[in-house]
Amino acid sequence: MRILSAMALVLLLSSFALAGVTSPLVDIPLIAGKNEASVAKILGKPKGSEKTKFGPKKIYKLSLGGKVEVVYIQGKADWITVTPGVGTLVSFGPEAIRMVGLPSATPSFHNKATIRWSNVNGLLEISIFPAGKNVFYWYIKARTQ
Repeated sequence: MRILSAMALVLLLSSFALAGVTSPLVDIPLIAGKNEASVAKILGKPKGSEKTKFGPKKIYKLSLGGKVEVVYIQGKADWITVTPGVGTLVSFGPEAIRMVGLPSATPSFHNKATIRWSNVNGLLEISIFPAGKNVFYWYIKARTQ
């Protein structure tokens, strides 16, 4: 019985380790400012699309179950939203910027509902929003307000 309990504990701890992510979900510098064909080479074929008044929005699936939504303004990936998968937990805090392929940086704004950076890696603005203690989504404005 003790062996079964120990094995159950190991499996439980392993599932928690899988929920946390250590490598970036997506590398924003590789896709920001790129055209649809270049983004598709990195993220794969879009799984959906919508028309917006600013330009087409393409939806790409991430390997861990999340998604990336890209609004192409003047043909370039400009407004990018990254949503992690249900089982992917990223702690809400300033270090979460690294999970979208960006370097650690001091936020320009921070409160319990938003963390925002300005002018990181040539990007106009990066914001993250929480769901409890974890990141709900990242919103990146590459060039256009």
